[in-house]
Amino acid sequence: MVKNQKIRLTINIMGEDYVIKGEPPQSYLQSVSEYVDYLMRNLAQNNPNMSKQSLAILCSINLADEVFKLKDELHRKGYLHQLQLEQESNLSLDEAQEKRGEED
Repeated sequence: MVKNQKIRLTINIMGEDYVIKGEPPQSYLQSVSEYVDYLMRNLAQNNPNMSKQSLAILCSINLADEVFKLKDELHRKGYLHQLQLEQESNLSLDEAQEKRGEED
């Protein structure tokens, strides 16, 4: 498979179809969309009078909260720096750790 190849996938969130593009595998994109659908449906159950737009914003805030908490946890465990090195240089985690060891 070609690097940076994008696939198109039709997903369903709260009864509406959306076509998204993303990097393979398709199963990953499907899992992500199912998680978003699950979160939005739970929010809708607890807030039956809320519009889909408001539910989407609340869902986005909740997801951002999850990301911030996970980043904080990774940072506290010392992994965030290694992940940033890997992303910046496209090195494997082992190569990033070796590079970090050379810097110390």
